[in-house]
Amino acid sequence: MTSRKLGRGLDMLIAREVDHERTEVLELEPSKVKPNPQQPRKKFAIQDLEALKTSIAKEGVLQPILVRKVGDAFELVAGERRLRAAQDLGLERIPALLVQVGDDRLLEVALIENIQREDLNPIELAQAYRHLMESKSWTQETLAQNLGQSRPAVGNTIRLLELPEDIQSSLIRGHITMGHAKVLLSVADPKEQRLLFERIAEEKLTVRDLEGVREVTEAQKPDKSSGPDTKRRPRPGQKSAQIVSLEEQLSERLGTKVRIREKNGRGRVAIDFYSAEDFERIRKALLG
Repeated sequence: MTSRKLGRGLDMLIAREVDHERTEVLELEPSKVKPNPQQPRKKFAIQDLEALKTSIAKEGVLQPILVRKVGDAFELVAGERRLRAAQDLGLERIPALLVQVGDDRLLEVALIENIQREDLNPIELAQAYRHLMESKSWTQETLAQNLGQSRPAVGNTIRLLELPEDIQSSLIRGHITMGHAKVLLSVADPKEQRLLFERIAEEKLTVRDLEGVREVTEAQKPDKSSGPDTKRRPRPGQKSAQIVSLEEQLSERLGTKVRIREKNGRGRVAIDFYSAEDFERIRKALLG
């Protein structure tokens, strides 16, 4: 059988796992392929799966799934939707490329493939990023380098997990966009954030509309400074632009939420962690 190629980026990233002395694509029974226990994608849109099934019924499976050998069985590494579609269609065989991937890289390879195919919703992507950082003790910069993404893009995605669960759910369902989410993340006051979120649906606000509402809200807040020529100072409890910038830089660097409380040159820094593994990752990032 002639060899088939993976997507260019994925081919390069997992090249060291492919058995180059055996480039043939295997033909496996779909029902015999075990699912990937670390599949980063949690939900599959029915319409997308149906569209894929229609395409496969007409053209066949053009892109091999990736599998690894676990004992005497084959376990899926990447290609969950293609495998499900083949199973639903009752196909007797599906093309598969055998790769040598250990447990420590299973999520990484699956994530790379999903990123390239844009198969993950933003929250699934953020959760997968965080899991990789915790399991490998990676910084955001290291994660970005390994996945071929920019560090700001990785940092902005991980920050989505700071949103309340219902806002995350709204993002998953497509009721709000990443642009909306970024604006909401810029709001420190939970009540103000909630009001803005509710206005998105009620008034069908675009991202630009939401940014405008945010600016107007900020401008309408009372200013405690005295006199028209006095420079506007941060209100009690309001952080300076420098502190906010430092929080963002530290959060991006450490891959978690960082809060700085400062008054008269003194204060404290709070760093969030979500598990023992996450704490160890942050410790290594800070202390080396």
